[in-house]
This record gives sequence, structure tokens and C-alpha cells, in this order.
Amino acid sequence: MYFTLFSPVTVIIISFRVTKIHHTVQGYIASIDKNTLTALEQLDIKEFDKSKKQNAKFSMFARGKLQKKLMKTLNWKGYDFIEVIPDYTSQVCPVCGYLDPENRNGKDFTCKHCGHHDDADYVGALNIKARATDEEILGLCKQYKYAKWILQKELKALLLKRHEGYKQQNC
Repeated sequence: MYFTLFSPVTVIIISFRVTKIHHTVQGYIASIDKNTLTALEQLDIKEFDKSKKQNAKFSMFARGKLQKKLMKTLNWKGYDFIEVIPDYTSQVCPVCGYLDPENRNGKDFTCKHCGHHDDADYVGALNIKARATDEEILGLCKQYKYAKWILQKELKALLLKRHEGYKQQNC
């Protein structure tokens, strides 16, 4: 008896996704030069408020396929990359550094302090880019690598301290 794990339709969908991921990664690699540092959001998909089945599907595709393929290709071709903790990246204003969960409303970001308005995902990307070279935050990540709740507490304190510095200089 012969058993197959995937139906023909499933094989086509998986093949399409793998091809699409490959083309996306190759397109990105072709668009950057050797001196580019790629900053990737280090996501723990299991923390999202979804069912286990949805988490597994999202994790397998989003992280398990695209990000791993990108990291593998970057590494293979000798490009530098860094994974950055995403905590608060879409809640912190890239202009004044004000941290407030209410800054983000779905896809919109409006800072409750300075009024800066932009797409929330774009704001998150700007903050991830900034963290890739932020020695203070990278140091916290290294120091509290195995204590996530302490890292979050220390990161929040640092972000609040930086915003206070911004207020003193600009208000």
C-alpha cells in the first residue's frame, strides 16, 4: 500500500510558496550591497493571541520559511544580519521616543506626545532599523538574553529615560 502525506493541490501550493520565497529572498539580495546590515525582527510567534493551529501555520510560513531562508542566504553569501527584539517597536515614536500602547491604533500610528503620524508597520520598521546599531539596547539584550521579562522591564525603563531626555532638550 502507498500513502501520500500531501494531496496534489497541497504540493502545488507548497511549491508555489517555496518558489515565491526563493524569488523574494533573491530579489532582496540583489538589491543590497555587501556593506548592508539587514535587521530582522526576532519574533516569537507563539506569543501572538491566536489558536495553536493558527500559530503553527503562521510560524511555519512566516518565520520558518521566509526568515530562515533569508538568514541562510545572507549567511551563505557573506552578508551581515542581526535579529532585533521587537518589543515596543510599534508603540515608540521614532521622532520623540514616547512609548505608549495607545500610539498605535491598528495600522495607524499617532504619537500622543508630539503628534507624529505614520503607518504603524513603517514605524516598527524604523525602530527595528535603529535598534540594529543601538549599543545600549544590544547590550541589554545580551545581558538579559535568558530573562525576557527583565529585558522588557529594562528596555521600557531605557526608552522612558530617553524620552525624558528628548523632552528636556525640545520642550
